[in-house]
Amino acid sequence: MAEVTNQSSSGNRKSRGHRMPKVAPRVDMTPMVDLGFLLITFFMLSMKMSVPKAMLWVKPIEDPHPQVVSECCVLTVLVDSADRVYIYEGDDFKTLTPSSFNDNTGIMHSLMQKGKKVKTECGLMKNGKPHELVCLVKLLPGTRYQNLTDVVDVMNITQTHYSIQEPLAEEITALKAKEKELTPL
Repeated sequence: MAEVTNQSSSGNRKSRGHRMPKVAPRVDMTPMVDLGFLLITFFMLSMKMSVPKAMLWVKPIEDPHPQVVSECCVLTVLVDSADRVYIYEGDDFKTLTPSSFNDNTGIMHSLMQKGKKVKTECGLMKNGKPHELVCLVKLLPGTRYQNLTDVVDVMNITQTHYSIQEPLAEEITALKAKEKELTPL
C-alpha cells in the first residue's frame, strides 16, 4: 500500500512558543506504478490485433453464368508505355483511333459519345432497360501507374462500367501497325 510519511523533528517546540515547520508529506508512488504496468500488460495481452483491410488481396469469384455483352456496347481503351491512348469500338481493330487524356477531345469525350450511341442503337435488355456502355481498359507493358489512375478517374466521373484486362496479341500488333502509320518517316 502507499504510505504517507511525515518527517517530524525531535523535541517539544510548542513549549518554547515556536511554530512547528510545515513539511510536505511524502507519498510513495511505487504501488501505483506497479498497478499501471499491470493494467497496460493486461490490456496489451487481452486485446485482439486488427487485420489491415485495405491491402487484402481479393480473389475474383468465378461466375458460373458470366454476363454476355454485345459488341455494340463495348469500347476498348489501350494505353501504351509512351502515355499514348488508343480507342476502338467492339472487336474491330481497324477502327483503332488515337486519343488522349484531354477532357474535350480525349477519353471522356469518346465515352460520352459512345454512351449516347449505345443507348440509341443497341436496343433494350431483357428487363426492358437500355444497354449500358462497358469499357475494357487494357494497359500495355511499361505503362505508368498514373495512366491507370487517370483512366479509372475518367470511368468514375462518367459512371461507366469498366474492366481492366490484359491486351490481346492481335491488339498489340494492330497498335504497332497504327503507330507506324502515325509516325512520320
